[in-house]
Formats: sequence, C-alpha cells, structure tokens
Amino acid sequence: MSWQAILVLALIVEGIVTNLKFLWTYDQFSISRVVALVISIVLAILTNADLFLLVGIPISVPFIGAGMTGIIVSSGANFVNDLWDKLKNI
Repeated sequence: MSWQAILVLALIVEGIVTNLKFLWTYDQFSISRVVALVISIVLAILTNADLFLLVGIPISVPFIGAGMTGIIVSSGANFVNDLWDKLKNI
C-alpha cells in the first residue's frame, strides 16, 4: 500500500469519527443524526456506493466499504464535498 493510500484512509477515518461524534452533542443523544445515519448506510449499501473503491482502496467485504461510505454521506453534502476536495488534492 502506498503512502497516498494510507493518507486517504486517514482522511476517511477522520470523516467517519467526526460524524459519529455528532451522535452525542452536548451530552444529549441526537435521534435525528441516528435516522440520517441509518438511512445513509442503507442507501449506500443498496446502491453499492463505496468511496474506498473510488479512491482505489479495495475492501474484501463489499458491504463494509459501502457502510462506511454511508456514515460519511450522513454528514451531508458540504462535508462530503470538503472531504472529496481533500482527497482530490492527494
């Protein structure tokens, strides 16, 4: 694996962790974030949307990449656009 691929993985993991942190904001559980998360993961798996494959990092279990992509997508278009801009610059 190249250093670029490792950097891409780091950016994707940062995006996933950042999104999951918003499930608990100000010590309160956010049901709307959970709904967005579930819908995004289901849609990503059903449509086989896989950010890892787009950047050339294959995952051996196909739905795992789509599920993680769903977590990223649940953050919204602005977040995904910012993440994609970072990935393109690599």
